[in-house]
Amino acid sequence: MGALKGIRNVKILFGREPPREVMFAVTNACNISCRTCAFGKVPRSEQRFVATNVLGPVLDHLREGGVRMVSITGGEPLLHPEFLRICQEIDERGMMISYIATNGTLLDEAVAHGLSGLNVNIVGLSVDPVDGDGWGITRGLDIERTIPRAKRLLDDHGIECYAGVVLGRHTRDVHALMGKIRSWGFTRVIFSYPQVAMASSYRAAEDCEFTNISLENAHDLVDAIEAEKRTNPTVSIFNTRVNLEEFLRAQSGGARLFDCTGGTDQFYLDWNYDLFRCFNDGARLGNMVELARSTTPLEFQPHRCQGCTQQAFLDYASFYHAFGVVRDGVDSIKSLEVGRALGLLRNERNRLAVRSLLEAYLGGFV
Repeated sequence: MGALKGIRNVKILFGREPPREVMFAVTNACNISCRTCAFGKVPRSEQRFVATNVLGPVLDHLREGGVRMVSITGGEPLLHPEFLRICQEIDERGMMISYIATNGTLLDEAVAHGLSGLNVNIVGLSVDPVDGDGWGITRGLDIERTIPRAKRLLDDHGIECYAGVVLGRHTRDVHALMGKIRSWGFTRVIFSYPQVAMASSYRAAEDCEFTNISLENAHDLVDAIEAEKRTNPTVSIFNTRVNLEEFLRAQSGGARLFDCTGGTDQFYLDWNYDLFRCFNDGARLGNMVELARSTTPLEFQPHRCQGCTQQAFLDYASFYHAFGVVRDGVDSIKSLEVGRALGLLRNERNRLAVRSLLEAYLGGFV
């Protein structure tokens, strides 16, 4: 199955059109209260779970619109009583579950077994620096017990996973944190950039002493991450050098090299099936149930936005640029336009994008 899955995913990533992706928050409920995130503060009376009785037509409409990847997030997505059914419906339509973000507390044998038969690219387990008692500094979670248990379950079922870390003042000692992550057996890490607010319905942000960092803090964190890449290569870090530099540009208010793909190749879909350009844009593009019923096609419009540092969108900007370079290069070679193909790589921005994608690929993330 592994070889067939690999071939299938190459087709997904390098098809004629960009591998469009939807970040699907299947619930706004969470069972823990992280100090860097507001989902755990949603009152029970306002907690929502995506309705599965209309899921099929919505997924069909997304697929017809060119969406080939769906990431599943929340809140805590495993709180959804039909979590596995959602994953199965995505898989049945030939779409890749690009990643699942979870705190790991609800991961059990049944869930791990169910996911093992699906096209799940990778699962992210949220981790945190720990205090002397093994509790997460920002998460209020017994990480020393929860994370190793969840990782063993994923490993036992052959599901790739990574440690997901929110950068901030609490992660100043990146070296010590990476040592702890290695001790839990992780070989991959993704650092999310700190968010203090988001304009859409998404709530994975909080203005607190951890997320409100200075530009100097950001430079120190990037330097520490790059040092880990050089000295401890046994753990792959998803955030490429190119993308970390983009984060610093964004943090300083400078112009970025790559346009955000939110609303063009990536979208955010929430528990009410409301569609947004991204996590940080409050303008609703429509309701997917209504769009599916009316057969209104999805609109992909370039949008030159540099309004946030949301990692799931910012880091993918260079990758999507690279996808286009690769596609154009292959087309040029097929038509024997070798000069045009070489010209693509003479462009510095193109080279940086391809380098970024290659670094992520060699790290086992793409």
